[in-house]
Amino acid sequence: MRSLYTIIPLSIAGLLFCIWLVRRGGTLLKSGVYGVFGLAAVNLASYFTGVGVGVNIVTVLCTIVFGLPGVAMMLLLKLL
Repeated sequence: MRSLYTIIPLSIAGLLFCIWLVRRGGTLLKSGVYGVFGLAAVNLASYFTGVGVGVNIVTVLCTIVFGLPGVAMMLLLKLL
């Protein structure tokens, strides 16, 4: 019975979070796509500048979650 009191509020919170994501999904999706394109642009420009960001699971997730500011952050960390 006690687990039921835990599962129901967590289920409702998860449902509300999914609804919030769907409503804001357009901007989150655009931010992720811009981040991936920004990472590709930085890596293409690395042939001329000599400074590029390696592509691995951490950098791709960072660009998807944070978008262009995430790419800029990784580029600045690389320059330091």
